[in-house]
Amino acid sequence: MAQLARERTIADTPVRADLSLSREEINKLVYEIIQDPAWEGRPLGRIEIIHDKQWIHIYSYEQPVTQLVPIKMTSKETMQPFSWLKKVPKKRLYYVLAAATIGLYITGVVIWKNHSQLVMHSPGPPEGVRVCGELRIAGSSA
Repeated sequence: MAQLARERTIADTPVRADLSLSREEINKLVYEIIQDPAWEGRPLGRIEIIHDKQWIHIYSYEQPVTQLVPIKMTSKETMQPFSWLKKVPKKRLYYVLAAATIGLYITGVVIWKNHSQLVMHSPGPPEGVRVCGELRIAGSSA
């Protein structure tokens, strides 16, 4: 494997590239990487390009993000929006949670049954539509 030697900055991104690649090839590869939708909205940290006779290996790294969090933030402050839960008896919370769970289950069952009936009682394909497995192709003859 060749040694990484050429180091420079292209479009505010540090690039290390193999000496066997020309500047034009490096520039073309770097601009393709920068325009790649995979990097949309994320800061590109650095790029390494290695040429090993048969392949060109491209390693692109995301720039680390530093976030500052105030030290004074305690668990009391983070739990403050839920302070009203302390006043509600545990038994009542359990009942509400159980009722919500049962309600979601019943809703899911009703939706599933309605969907199953629609699928089972659906008419055949419209005229001029040929069905191939689950795929319907419009405009083809039967």
